Amino acid sequence: MCLTHSFPVKDIEADIGKTLNKEEIVGYVGILSINEVPEPQIWKYNGEDLIVCDNNYQWLTIMPKNDYYCLTVMMNENREMQVCYIDMIDEQGYDEEGVPYFYDLYLDLVVYPDGIVIEDDMDELQEALPKSDITQQQYEQALLTSEKLKKVC
Repeated sequence: MCLTHSFPVKDIEADIGKTLNKEEIVGYVGILSINEVPEPQIWKYNGEDLIVCDNNYQWLTIMPKNDYYCLTVMMNENREMQVCYIDMIDEQGYDEEGVPYFYDLYLDLVVYPDGIVIEDDMDELQEALPKSDITQQQYEQALLTSEKLKKVC
């Protein structure tokens, strides 16, 4: 599943994970059920605690085939969106076991339930280019994808 988030998890299961070829979306859609975690993962937002990973949470992942992002909707035990995390990506595909993967381009968008969109990890993107971790084309692609998504979020 396109998980780049490194939260410790004791017990998870991939309930659904399939490639869709429908008018609405061509790409990967999967849902990850997080049954048990050692401790909740808490982000701060507007001075409040926002739990993004805890027991009985689910993460819905959507990775359109011909686009350059992977969207993860982190939902609580009542299936209410806590946050939507969007990775800007480059190459994507499936490994020999059919597990989807992507090449992360560092830059992310975080969409909160109140509609606020925050760009995250721009510093990592900017540091990656001079270190040759990414190409100029990948750098520009991440920026263009982020700008395009901010217009529709």
